Amino acid sequence: MKKVLAALLLAAVSLRPAAMPLAISMHGFLEGAAGARLTDSPTRPKDATLGEGRLQVELSHDGPADSRLFFKADLIADGVEERGDADLREFYLDVSPLQVLDIRAGRQILTWGTGDLIFINDLFPKDFVSFFVGRSLEYLKLGSDAVKLSLYPGPFALDLVAVPHFTPSEIPEGERLSFFNPFANRLAAPGERLPMRNPAATPENTELALRLYRTFGSYEGALYGFRGFFKEPTGMDPADGMLFYPKLSVYGASTRGPFLQGVASFEFGYYDSREDRPGTNPLIENASLKYLLGYERELSTDFTVRAQYSLEQMLEYGSYKAALPPGAPEKKEYRHLLFLRLTQFLRYQTVELSLISFYSPSDEDGMVNPQISYKITDRLSVASGANVFFGKKDFTQFGQLDKDDNLYLRLRASY
Repeated sequence: MKKVLAALLLAAVSLRPAAMPLAISMHGFLEGAAGARLTDSPTRPKDATLGEGRLQVELSHDGPADSRLFFKADLIADGVEERGDADLREFYLDVSPLQVLDIRAGRQILTWGTGDLIFINDLFPKDFVSFFVGRSLEYLKLGSDAVKLSLYPGPFALDLVAVPHFTPSEIPEGERLSFFNPFANRLAAPGERLPMRNPAATPENTELALRLYRTFGSYEGALYGFRGFFKEPTGMDPADGMLFYPKLSVYGASTRGPFLQGVASFEFGYYDSREDRPGTNPLIENASLKYLLGYERELSTDFTVRAQYSLEQMLEYGSYKAALPPGAPEKKEYRHLLFLRLTQFLRYQTVELSLISFYSPSDEDGMVNPQISYKITDRLSVASGANVFFGKKDFTQFGQLDKDDNLYLRLRASY
């Protein structure tokens, strides 16, 4: 990776004519964040869920012929894990060799689809731990080392993405949050870690994603394709006791446009679990169909409501149930998930009140995230909120976090 980054930097510098000064714009922030549990956790002895100082540096340089070099990295002092770290968020080079072609190469944040915190055709890595402990929402998305081609041949536009190095999503696993241990069929004890195996870094394991999209009047339509791996370890290898990321292909579509004085959206995806198409291996995620309906509307000045309904249908459910070992937790054939986001701006939009909530009537679990943020000056802001989880079963997405309710506070100074 270091060689790739060095090559990108060298390429950007070489694009600059000798007589032209290297103009670099710099932005960033210094942030302190703290968070603590609201309840005692039997599996996580530490009261702190968040305690860090973070310095972000963002550099960009616009070169000739619409080229651009962009760099964003964080230096972190983490009090919860008691260590320092450096996080390269983005580092890429943009070039446009043709009028109808843009190329972006390097580490980049990739995202598409219509969902708000619910993802179907967006198969790029996420950091759910950051979201659950109260970091800024920008840290939900992880960077991918990728090459992205954007083509504009006519009324349609096409994005092609190749990711040669697999990056998994960050899920609850470690010291901050509780997590379900599928090997022991219970919540993990303090100090337990889940053994995970990433796909081998070989050419045949390069992940490929595409999006074909266009507008139809006031409406947007898109088709999606993906060939790679699940971003969460939804497979278990009994031979070596390792969790792994099964092979996955996804085919989907979405549309978005005005409806009843607001904006409505629909998204669909077929998940082809290539290592267990018959559904007879309960240790590998089955194929599934996923649907997402969304609606957003500004009900009054500076007050917006967004609601979503997600449905996941496990395919070959009969085969899954027949092969399930006695005593193993049983997933339901249909998973329903409701989502609501309320946003209110006050005091000339310097104060933001927000509420994000999830509820699954099928899993009987969910979470609520109220937050208030205040822009003290153009460069100084503060945010505080809570993450409250509930659930009746330890193996569901939010149920495993039932004892991880937390409060958080962030103070950010930008430059």
